Amino acid sequence: MPKRKIPLETGHIYHVYFHAIDKLKIFNHSKNKKLFINIINYYQNQNTPVSFSNLNKNYSLPERLLVMKKLTEEKSFLVKIISFCCVSAHCHFTLEQIIDNGISLFMKQVLSSFAHIYNHQNNRQGSLYRSRFSSRLVKNDNDLIHLTAYHHLHPYTNGLVDKYEEIFYYPFCSLPAYFGKKAPIRVNPERVFEIIPPEEYQKYLSNRAQHQKELEKYKREETSY
Repeated sequence: MPKRKIPLETGHIYHVYFHAIDKLKIFNHSKNKKLFINIINYYQNQNTPVSFSNLNKNYSLPERLLVMKKLTEEKSFLVKIISFCCVSAHCHFTLEQIIDNGISLFMKQVLSSFAHIYNHQNNRQGSLYRSRFSSRLVKNDNDLIHLTAYHHLHPYTNGLVDKYEEIFYYPFCSLPAYFGKKAPIRVNPERVFEIIPPEEYQKYLSNRAQHQKELEKYKREETSY
């Protein structure tokens, strides 16, 4: 895999995202989303003892739980996940790099592991993704607020929930954790709430929801021609 022209820097925050090849709806089923979530939770850690596939194939459930417990207690992470959202054919993250090469290693392990298991389960071969993951530096606090809101509104703007209020319960997104509910991935909303109080952030989401939904509809119409 070629090196990036501009390396990802430790201590900086990035918008990281990827798309499935040919708009393949790899996350259309909840079981695939759950698999992806489990892989993320595993590879967010630095000191994973074996591959995720090996862990699930050769370790009993109690042994797997013990491994995850140990990794959680170590709190030795590659990245901090500030926000994420998975929809049918792609996934978005806001990631802070904690150690050198942390984001690249994290994404390489996550995407490779999911592709390996997905291809095996679906009797397919070849690349699962349009390209390697993409990244963009988050330049300032306003950029961070806008980006995380964009992620958190994704289920509504992409039609995965019918009503705006349902985004606060969408299970494959970080937003529930922002408001004291359970989220499937360890996330760090504190970075956002250092900038904007929770009640103001919620107003920001509400004010942007319809506008973002209309923009997404326009983009889909443009790409369908």
